[in-house]
Amino acid sequence: MNLSLNKIQFNASFINQWFLTAASISIIGVFCSRAMISIGMIGIVLMYFMVKGWTKPFSFKAKDLILFFLAPIFILYIIGGIWTEDTSYWMDRVQVKIPLLLLP
Repeated sequence: MNLSLNKIQFNASFINQWFLTAASISIIGVFCSRAMISIGMIGIVLMYFMVKGWTKPFSFKAKDLILFFLAPIFILYIIGGIWTEDTSYWMDRVQVKIPLLLLP
């Protein structure tokens, strides 16, 4: 029984659909539930291993559109933390959102 992924070929549309679905679940989970964030992140990590993402060099581009979509979410939480009286609840919510910083 061979469990290697060496012979499996993934086309670009499958990878894009998988990532879009997993990222959407994670983003919706920011507002709805912790479980959805975890499920989305697991999907993204699985995709990373399926396409051997560790073999490709990581490059950060300032023109990346993902930053423009994720930054407002974190800015809202930071602004909310400034005006909150319940800092323990705020810290709990921020801990849930921190894994989203790892999105590519």
